[in-house]
Amino acid sequence: MGEEERRIKIRSEEDRMASLIAEKVSIILLKGLMPEIRRIRERVERMEQEIADIKDMLESRGEKKRETSLGDFVRKSLRQEGYIVAGETSRRINASPSALVEEARKAGAVVLDAGTDAVLMSPSALEEFNRLMGETKTRDPEEAAKRMGKFAKAFETLRRGGVVIYDSKEGRWSIVE
Repeated sequence: MGEEERRIKIRSEEDRMASLIAEKVSIILLKGLMPEIRRIRERVERMEQEIADIKDMLESRGEKKRETSLGDFVRKSLRQEGYIVAGETSRRINASPSALVEEARKAGAVVLDAGTDAVLMSPSALEEFNRLMGETKTRDPEEAAKRMGKFAKAFETLRRGGVVIYDSKEGRWSIVE
């Protein structure tokens, strides 16, 4: 057997032994670490579940906060302006008109259905609105809207919806019952 052959044989013998040792060491390590790996995997799964639960909780709180903030917005608007035009406002604040109507009803507002839109008014604003319409004698809708002051948008919305009409007998604008 030549020197070259002997070196190859020794080398391949060493490689085989090293491979066998590496395999046995990895098996020993793997068997020793399996319980630890299992424990880590279980902890990760529990943490993932807790994170999912927290996300769900935050999302539900966000929805409640949005509902509350919508209710706050409606009450504040009714207090400051006296009314809300549902269609225009829902587009502006990105809320459904039905959610606005629901919150307005909860706040004690009167809902005046104008067909494709609605005007939501506080009871005191409705009294003022009716008083102003009674004082407005012009039959010209544009002139009447100008005389309605802060209620001009509500007047126009209700007039277009056929809820507010000019009563020629009475000589004034009024809400159709």
